[in-house]
Amino acid sequence: MTNLNKEFLDSKKIIKTFFYDYNLDSDNIDSLYHFFKDNPSDYQNWILHHPLFMKKNLSFVNTISVLYRDYPFISSIDFSLIDSKVVFKSTEALKSGEKVLSKDYISPSNSFPISVYDAHRDIIIGTVYISINKDYLTDIVKKHTNSPVCILVKNSLGGILYRYGNFNKNSSIQFKDEDFMISIGINSSYIRLHYIEFFALIFAVSFILIGVLLWTLKIVFYNYETQIQDLLSMLKEIGDFAPNKRINVESKSDEIFIISSQINIMLDKLESSISKNYQLELSQKEANMRALQSQIKPHFLYNTLEFFRMYAVIHDQDELANSIFQFSQLLRGSISQDDLTTLREELELCEKYSYICQIRYPKSIAYSFQIDESCEKITLPRFVIQPLVENYFIHGVDLKRKDNAISVRVTREKKIIDILLRDNGKGMSDDMLEYYQSLLSRKLLDTDKKTKSIGILNSHERMLAYFGEAYQISLLRNQMDGLTFHIRLSID
Repeated sequence: MTNLNKEFLDSKKIIKTFFYDYNLDSDNIDSLYHFFKDNPSDYQNWILHHPLFMKKNLSFVNTISVLYRDYPFISSIDFSLIDSKVVFKSTEALKSGEKVLSKDYISPSNSFPISVYDAHRDIIIGTVYISINKDYLTDIVKKHTNSPVCILVKNSLGGILYRYGNFNKNSSIQFKDEDFMISIGINSSYIRLHYIEFFALIFAVSFILIGVLLWTLKIVFYNYETQIQDLLSMLKEIGDFAPNKRINVESKSDEIFIISSQINIMLDKLESSISKNYQLELSQKEANMRALQSQIKPHFLYNTLEFFRMYAVIHDQDELANSIFQFSQLLRGSISQDDLTTLREELELCEKYSYICQIRYPKSIAYSFQIDESCEKITLPRFVIQPLVENYFIHGVDLKRKDNAISVRVTREKKIIDILLRDNGKGMSDDMLEYYQSLLSRKLLDTDKKTKSIGILNSHERMLAYFGEAYQISLLRNQMDGLTFHIRLSID
């Protein structure tokens, strides 16, 4: 039935496509206007004097004849032009057609309309009424089915275009578009006679399949019940303070295997998260304790340093006053109780620390700190970059050289933050470099107290605890034989 509907609609589509192309040609539209406006002699004279007379078909009547020749399923073509007093009528037998008065014209009840428009003026100029050859439609039906089908085709106004067989509305399938409604059905007695044996076979096979299905379900549900009971038993055991145990997935299958595997993954992540939070809490307590130990009468220290600074200012010792001020700011930042800071504040602290170190060797050390404006407010744990800078000043500076230098640069590319710390210091031995590279490659917090330190590893573990998988760090020997720390953060 779908093939019948498709072939009929394809025929309509072919005709619509023809007139769509016809509308796009301004010469065709001009010819149409002249055909309806002029008498036959003037119309032929217009065609003969047209500049494209020898290159293309300009005759409206010839166009209609071509339609009948190329599309044998058309039985009649009527053409009505808006504001015209006549209508052109033609049939397959009389292809040249004739003009009749518009007031006397009635469109055929078995036709469907197609609007004709002037594409260049973007207006509808008329309507063409197409009637389909009933014998052609009958041939389509016989070609696609041997069943006693009944077919009814109506146009958009409800007029019957085609009827085949004794149509029964209650047992039909309808196909609709903007131009047609096609109803297709089959005689109900024919269906009963030819399908009664089929349904009998279906019932017999169904009883057999139901028996097999019940037996299969019994086996499946027995295995399923066994796996569920084992899963529930293990979950109860894990809930009763046995968090290290895991579900045995080897004895599970299908959905139970997936559920058991995901539960094991969830337990592993939960255990890892608990361990990370515990280690972070311990690290924070240690940092707080160190900060508490350093807070010995802080106001006394600040006031004393401010007195020294003002004394230096009074005696025109501006460089000394600035050094005391930077040291005072560094001291305030070092003993702050805040757990978190911003990238800008962290780099400012590193710059103050570098300035204090440079005072001791003003002609031997240079430093540079750069940060993109978009990175300034990114939050991170306090004192995670400063220990890396401090490591250079303690272990990397070579006082025999005059070109010691360290730089820290923070850049951003969409959601990726890159922190690049480079120096041209003494570097590390191969064994020591390999050792630290191994430690920094770990993605789990280190519980080995022997590797704990206030420096590089402490910074690494605090960043790992805070950012998790969004944090990466690498340590390399650069072209200047110094060290390069590359920290990468993925920010949402």
